[in-house]
Amino acid sequence: MSVPLRKPGGSQDKACRRRLKRKSTFNNRIWYNWNYPEAFLGYEHECFIIPMREYCLKLQSLNRIQNPIINRLRQQLSREFPEAALKNSQRGPDGQIPLWCFIAGRKRNVKKDQGYYEKLYQISIAPTYGVEISEYSRNLANQLCQLTDSEIAIETELAALLRLPEFNAYNQVMDSLGMGLRVKCWVISQIFPIERFLGSGNYRSWRARFKQRLGYGGIEDSSGDKGTPKNKISKTFVPSDGSTE
Repeated sequence: MSVPLRKPGGSQDKACRRRLKRKSTFNNRIWYNWNYPEAFLGYEHECFIIPMREYCLKLQSLNRIQNPIINRLRQQLSREFPEAALKNSQRGPDGQIPLWCFIAGRKRNVKKDQGYYEKLYQISIAPTYGVEISEYSRNLANQLCQLTDSEIAIETELAALLRLPEFNAYNQVMDSLGMGLRVKCWVISQIFPIERFLGSGNYRSWRARFKQRLGYGGIEDSSGDKGTPKNKISKTFVPSDGSTE
């Protein structure tokens, strides 16, 4: 039984030649860029950059969880404790927010408690009309205190990562700019090591890549219709330090 020979120049031969050409091109690029480390993906810093990025994402998630709880609690306090409903209570030395601790009936671990909200509640108009702080409001405040505990634990881990010697130069520059813990960690997790932006091209090109990485690069937004294309700024979440209120 004779086996038919494959016709030279057929589709299989063309596909084989294309694969060989792509493989040859790939090998040539590897050897051409062998002495340029910035041309390759680097994983030597991932052991501390990946955890830092994950912690930042966890803080972002906690912030989103807190916002609707805070809004609902403020609506409750507008009737139950109107004098404090719109107060911008900042974090104390223990990392907790005094207003939520008072509403939840939670004791704080501080050397000197001023008792500001206790005194304010004593002269509040709500108890005069028989309106007390409801159990529902106390549960909401307790949820916020628990979420703040999670934030404090994450920030402790981030502070430990920032003390690594690899970040000394970054800390010096960012401290001079007045950046807080969260902002520093988020920026470092996006740009570290900064040398990868300086390897090729001129000042304009690497500055554009740097801004794009931080979410401040220009992006052309055009639909294909005739007219002038619009440039917009890409959006990247940059967390703020301090209270989520």
